[in-house]
Amino acid sequence: MKYPEKPDELDAQTIQEILNSFPALELLQQHPIPHALTHNRKLLFVNKSAVKLFDGDNSDYFLGKDITSFIHPLDHGRILNRLEILNDEKTKNNPTEARVYTLNGKIKHIISVSSLIEIAGHTLVLAAATELSEEMGHEISQSEQNFQRLFENMLDVFYRTDSEQNLTLVGPAAGPCQPSI
Repeated sequence: MKYPEKPDELDAQTIQEILNSFPALELLQQHPIPHALTHNRKLLFVNKSAVKLFDGDNSDYFLGKDITSFIHPLDHGRILNRLEILNDEKTKNNPTEARVYTLNGKIKHIISVSSLIEIAGHTLVLAAATELSEEMGHEISQSEQNFQRLFENMLDVFYRTDSEQNLTLVGPAAGPCQPSI
């Protein structure tokens, strides 16, 4: 199972067959978290919570639309790349923040996750999202600013490494790195 690389369009009958063979569809429809089901970036299903997130009246408007028409242009590449790397070994993505447009042109910040699923022989992407409220966004921003101030002014040597023990961050208290003689 791999995210489809070449676009193949699904006709209305095939889409209906896919949706009819998805047993959790009714559960997702009622779920309080926004969910969408896509094929080649085209929306096949959005639940009531997703319609509400995008300030819509019903799901009909969204069906068949490309997801990029709702994603902020500065986030297109990152979001599309996250979809393209999905495959049998990596069937889901970690949560990520993105900006989306509502139907009335408002920008909302969301945290979303996506995963590959196979239904009726078709590889689809199931995505879920939650809105970051302005207050949550402000709190995250404040937290980042507080960390930056603390990091820049701490007297102790601070460093961070990745899983392979490569330095990824070194605090200013470490001073300039001098080569050993």
